[in-house]
Amino acid sequence: GQGAESLAQVDRLRLVNPPPENLVRSGDAMFSLRDGSRAAVDPAVRIASGQLEQSNVNPAGALADMIEMSRHYEMTIRAMNTAEETDAASTRLIRLNG
Repeated sequence: GQGAESLAQVDRLRLVNPPPENLVRSGDAMFSLRDGSRAAVDPAVRIASGQLEQSNVNPAGALADMIEMSRHYEMTIRAMNTAEETDAASTRLIRLNG
């Protein structure tokens, strides 16, 4: 439609501020009210034009946590494999002696 120099209204924002305890997850990064109703407009909510929102994730910390969980997972798998090997060896010994 319009040229790059003109402004076009794409959609409107509904500015609400529901209590967090009334929210439930309803999809990828989406929330809805528990009772399924629509949140009332809150005139106290404002938008800061021209501002950038920062992530609430610390990338270095998240990476360190992921590495730690990966190592823990690997250690758990090794322990399970060792337990299976021990079980198999015990079963063989019982068969030989039985």
